[in-house]
Amino acid sequence: ITNDGVLFSIKKRRKGRRKLMQDNSDEEEVKRPKIYTYYERAKTDMTYEADMALLGYWEKAWYAAGWDPVILGEADAKKLPEYNALMGLIIDPKFIGGYNMACYKRWIAMVAVDGGFMSDYDTFP
Repeated sequence: ITNDGVLFSIKKRRKGRRKLMQDNSDEEEVKRPKIYTYYERAKTDMTYEADMALLGYWEKAWYAAGWDPVILGEADAKKLPEYNALMGLIIDPKFIGGYNMACYKRWIAMVAVDGGFMSDYDTFP
């Protein structure tokens, strides 16, 4: 994700663990709680670049607040074995699409990762 020429690498996250120095001699692993958001490009007034900038700010802000931010997407939702069955039951593509469809998928993605704390990517700590 890029923002003002700075590269934010979601894949370089440290999987919720950060080593802290204690008295400059001992190392202690601290587990951060995960906070999830869901992103899927939808037709809105925002540009792709603005979406990416906002996701970058979201990730940095939650990390600075002591959380392990995780950005989920459609690929995460599809990891749930019941994904296709759920999509067929709750969504009629003739009536629900774009942003509203993504709203359903985000909850499926949360089930796929066994739940947790969820925040929209425009909500900051």
